[in-house]
Amino acid sequence: MHPEIEIVSHCWCYTRLLGYQLSSLVLHPPEVSVQMTVFACRKDRPTVELLDWFAEQMPLNVALEPVYLRHRQIKRRAIGRNLAALATSARLVWFADCDMIFGPGCLDELSRVFPHDETLCFPKVALKTTYEDGAELVAAATEPAVRDVPWDRLVPTRQRAAIGGVQIVKGTTANRHGYLPDHKRYQTGATRWKRTYEDRQYRKYLAAGRGVGIDLPNNGRIRHRQCGRFQKGLRL
Repeated sequence: MHPEIEIVSHCWCYTRLLGYQLSSLVLHPPEVSVQMTVFACRKDRPTVELLDWFAEQMPLNVALEPVYLRHRQIKRRAIGRNLAALATSARLVWFADCDMIFGPGCLDELSRVFPHDETLCFPKVALKTTYEDGAELVAAATEPAVRDVPWDRLVPTRQRAAIGGVQIVKGTTANRHGYLPDHKRYQTGATRWKRTYEDRQYRKYLAAGRGVGIDLPNNGRIRHRQCGRFQKGLRL
């Protein structure tokens, strides 16, 4: 059975945030079928352990699919996104970041409201934590567990373009175009994590402008200042 929605996430030393993303699917299970694809690297052992643990927690209609890339490949987000785009069998694909969470009704509403004639969409409004609350959430996630966020304290924030973590396309669009498959810069591995500026190139590649905003409830984001993938002294 083909999933209705495939969420494509990418985790390199962001284990604590990924835990909240996976928790949101456990605590607020969608009615539609979802494939949660997470690109990771086996050298990042905390993320491997987290994914193994959550594999036993997912609701029946949510399939957690870890995909392990080589060390150099994981450092370019577009490499995994391109692999997922070309292989997806879902009706809709959400290219997400692992600091994003999916609350009650979010994915079910996406299935209902995505316009049939649009190439690239994004939620008009995201619910975001403060940086202070985000820091507390990250600090609390010391081991695998199902954890929720304080939804009543999240702040609605207007979004004006399909930036990297809120790019949503039809599965047929993903299959046809991949994710910058012919862009040498973004399909070449690296020894260090590379900044994820490819979302602008992807919008240009699809000739989608800023994308089309849609009303989508309870799509959240955990704001944070300390990025695990850039921590000083990280050698994996």
